[in-house]
Amino acid sequence: MENDVWNLKWSRDNVGGRNEQYIDDLKSLLQSVSITNEEDKVVWGPSMHGNYTISGARRIVDENILPNLQQSTRWIKFIPIKVNIFIWRVTIDKLPTRYNLLIRGVDIQDIGCPHCDCGVEDLNHVLFSCVLARDIWRKIGLWTNVMFVRFDSWTEWLSWFDNWAAPANIKDRLNVIVATLVWVIWRFPNGVIFSATNMSRDELYDSIRSFSYSWLSSRCKYQIN
Repeated sequence: MENDVWNLKWSRDNVGGRNEQYIDDLKSLLQSVSITNEEDKVVWGPSMHGNYTISGARRIVDENILPNLQQSTRWIKFIPIKVNIFIWRVTIDKLPTRYNLLIRGVDIQDIGCPHCDCGVEDLNHVLFSCVLARDIWRKIGLWTNVMFVRFDSWTEWLSWFDNWAAPANIKDRLNVIVATLVWVIWRFPNGVIFSATNMSRDELYDSIRSFSYSWLSSRCKYQIN
């Protein structure tokens, strides 16, 4: 390059017709090339400053891929990590219900609830509206001596729980029990479909009591009765 002009020098004067076209295309591409004395560097396009950072990439993922939740993710320290992750998936409605699978393009012949056959198997129906779920919620209410209102969604449950006036230890216990309840209810259909022996509703209720008592007694500082 001489005086900002590309001066191409070749070992042969006649480079051929097709090669001349290649040269012209090359010159056209070189017109947009700016030569500086700076060192070469990689520019991260999504960043305002062109520099790649982990926090910047995380922000892009949060803003463009992850769902925008109206409330912060809740972490219940008295239950296992896998159940906490399950509760997070409930909050953002990312469980593979038949309805969710259908809207994601999975060929589902029947999206009805396999337990009651009275509605579409979506998240709210499985955990709240199904006759199986309502029966379990009623039994848990009698066991914990808590007068539950009728919940139709996870958001309604969280709103009720946040406004429920009770001591911290009582709220912690109920929070664990309800998290266990929805986790066990969700696992129940897999046992019906894939297991040789079906679990009865009474066994389902007993599983909720057993799991929640075990987690509370081993992880909670309060006295468990």
